Amino acid sequence: MSKPAVKRHLEGVLPLLCEWVGASATAESRARAWAAGDLICCLRRIVGPSIFRGRLTPAQAAAIATSDAVPKEL
Repeated sequence: MSKPAVKRHLEGVLPLLCEWVGASATAESRARAWAAGDLICCLRRIVGPSIFRGRLTPAQAAAIATSDAVPKEL
């Protein structure tokens, strides 16, 4: 996917991804959290870390920062 295409759809998928990375009650939700974390990492890499951060609400940024399922930025 191209950077412009990702940027067009980012706000649509971020709420769901941020919800999923916070879930950890069951094995299924843990698997979903890790998959969402990997996708967040890929999207962040495509659009760039600063653009990605700029699209997050404070609650979404907190969910990503506190989740162990999201690989941290280098």
